[in-house]
Amino acid sequence: TQIRQVFQNLVINACQAMGEGGLIKVYGRCVQVYNDQIPALRAGNYLKVSVEDQGCGIPVEILPRVFEPYFTTKKDGNGIGLAVVYSIISKHNGHISVESQTGKGTVFTVYLPVMFTQLKPVSNALKIATDGHRGSGKVLVMDDDDIIRRTLAALLQKLGYEVDTAKNGEEALEMFEQIKSVGQNYSFIIIDLMVSNGMGGKKLAREIALRDASIPVVISSGYSEDFSKSSNNTDMNFAAYLQKPYNIKELKAFLQKFT
Repeated sequence: TQIRQVFQNLVINACQAMGEGGLIKVYGRCVQVYNDQIPALRAGNYLKVSVEDQGCGIPVEILPRVFEPYFTTKKDGNGIGLAVVYSIISKHNGHISVESQTGKGTVFTVYLPVMFTQLKPVSNALKIATDGHRGSGKVLVMDDDDIIRRTLAALLQKLGYEVDTAKNGEEALEMFEQIKSVGQNYSFIIIDLMVSNGMGGKKLAREIALRDASIPVVISSGYSEDFSKSSNNTDMNFAAYLQKPYNIKELKAFLQKFT
């Protein structure tokens, strides 16, 4: 999930900051935030989670820039990790802050809203959300997150689509070539740009465009900069952008406009 990606990135960051080893502390509790206590947050109940390391720390002059896209001080870094974290937390109506002391370590603190409510049965919620839009045709979904992949497939099937799923570009390309070989085709393909193992979304999009440029390819990403940068590459044939995270209603609205 997107929240798992947030904490994976923060823990990886902490590990990289401690080249000679050290202790990483992750601790959380429910807190109440009052009006004007934290300007970025509304008053309410929040889950507060801190990730603390004993690394080299971040120089004070750099600290305000750590969430900027493509800003990095690491030799092999790309400046995407913390920008993605910031984007996901903001999308969830939360907040992230950072405190650091050079030579002592860094603490990232995440606030996520907590809602106490009685949940509707999943089957009823799906029926209500999917009423009114019926799709058709075959769709390919490529995402390395098993939960996202299976959930998106279930939602698309509920909306009337036949769905194939793949965890990386190699699997997706194999499925694509298989259905082409029997004279079938996908109505559209939804891909995640960044995967942990195997061919990523950019290369997959290029390979698909080489084989059949008429098939729309949709980027599904947690960070909109992925689309703005990649959409300039005409060889990828990107048709649309689906912002993560999304709920059932947002997916339905997207498909109504796109298909």
